[in-house]
Amino acid sequence: LEPKKDCSDKDEGEITGGKRLIRKLYEKFHHLIRRLAKRLTNPKLKRYLILKTKTIIKSFKSLLIKFLLNMSGYQKR
Repeated sequence: LEPKKDCSDKDEGEITGGKRLIRKLYEKFHHLIRRLAKRLTNPKLKRYLILKTKTIIKSFKSLLIKFLLNMSGYQKR
């Protein structure tokens, strides 16, 4: 990841870096999921596979954010 170029002075260590990381991973590997879904003949299975993958990505995103908050020492009040 690279720093944002919108003059907002945000770097990779902030939470926005996690969102960009998830987006880049999805953009890079979504073709594998689509290729596998094309090989399935049942439309319900195709839909399930795509939804399951999006759920996994969302779960990973929340775990990544929690990990980053714990590493930074942030405490909820």
